[in-house]
Amino acid sequence: MIPFRNLAETLTPDGSRVSVHEHDGEYFLKLNSRQLMSSTSTSSELLLADKACAHLHDRAKARVLIGGLGLGFSLKRVLEMIGPAGVVQVAELLPEVVTWNRELLAGVNGRLLDDSRVEVFV
Repeated sequence: MIPFRNLAETLTPDGSRVSVHEHDGEYFLKLNSRQLMSSTSTSSELLLADKACAHLHDRAKARVLIGGLGLGFSLKRVLEMIGPAGVVQVAELLPEVVTWNRELLAGVNGRLLDDSRVEVFV
């Protein structure tokens, strides 16, 4: 049996533990040991991005705000739907989640945070 690997963890301002794990090539975000997100179960994140962008009048120059970076699947989908002049602002509570996306999760979604259309606010 392949074990889960705890890659990193941090605490929220209220003391809850947020952690990122890997198991057999799948990545997870957990809150107090409860799974929040998985790299193989992304339908809700993708649907949220689809719904948010469905009514944009000018996708080429759209400005979209995402609350929470997570594993980056909503961000990836929005970037696929907006044009080169668009902007995606990501509001993230935990700087560690941003670091995890840059360092531990780059293989999951690529280097989304390096896209010039992305602005991250912590």
